[in-house]
Amino acid sequence: MTAADNALLKRDSRRLGWLMLLYILLFQLGTMVMVFVTALLLSRIGFTLQDSSVLLIASDLTQALVGMLFLRLYLREREQIHRALVRNVCGLRLLLLSLAGVFAWNTVITALDWICQTAFGLSLSGDAEIPQCSLLMMLLLLAVFPAVAEELIFRGVIYRFLRRYGAFPAAVTSSLLFGLMHLNVIQTVFAFGMGLILCRLYEKTGRLRWCMLIHLINNGISVLLMQPFAQKPAWTAAQVVTGLIALPVIAVLLIRRKPAPEPEMRARCGQLLKTVPMLLLFAGCIVFSVMLVKL
Repeated sequence: MTAADNALLKRDSRRLGWLMLLYILLFQLGTMVMVFVTALLLSRIGFTLQDSSVLLIASDLTQALVGMLFLRLYLREREQIHRALVRNVCGLRLLLLSLAGVFAWNTVITALDWICQTAFGLSLSGDAEIPQCSLLMMLLLLAVFPAVAEELIFRGVIYRFLRRYGAFPAAVTSSLLFGLMHLNVIQTVFAFGMGLILCRLYEKTGRLRWCMLIHLINNGISVLLMQPFAQKPAWTAAQVVTGLIALPVIAVLLIRRKPAPEPEMRARCGQLLKTVPMLLLFAGCIVFSVMLVKL
């Protein structure tokens, strides 16, 4: 890697780090403001919703507005981003394998959270509050919108923006940013793993819609599991047992089938992650996530 390429990599890492810091800050502050704006507008037109519905609507609207930051990045780097992926191959087997990988990883994370709660009395997921609104509203606001918006940002822009440095650095960095953005230990670990799976799917197909579809199915099932009929010990036990079985299987598959990245790819990944704004982002997100861990 030439000195010019190295300087470009560091510049892009700093830009992305500051952009993500700004994104998280504006999203958190903007959501609080948007709650009042949304409630006021709804009351003006005589439309009443429960507080949790207003919060979800405000959160999605804020994400859409703050997502304009990435639109600006996309427009500035449009030529390079368009060159990133040209493949157009997709088969049912690849989709099913990706979906199975996301489901298996989900159960593994559930099992790890259960182990921490049982053995150490720690709830890594914190206080998960179930929104009190209709199932349709939850599916729209927690499944459909996030699947579209987050895939556009993290795979459609960030992954392709970093793809010039190689698939491995781009996948690890974009997936890590995707995880940290959730500001929750369990969701960070899960989103990181899911991000890697979706980056691979995107790399193979060059089509963002398949990533959106799997993301949507995963979030939709999570919403269904929040419903009263799923709040039973048997459901949790089934997920924990499945996760305990899936963990060694995933580990063996990764060891046997995944070749180690080239040293240069690992070096590029390290350079992307160790600039000052990236380190500030990691530290802030980790501290916030740990603060939410329930003892």
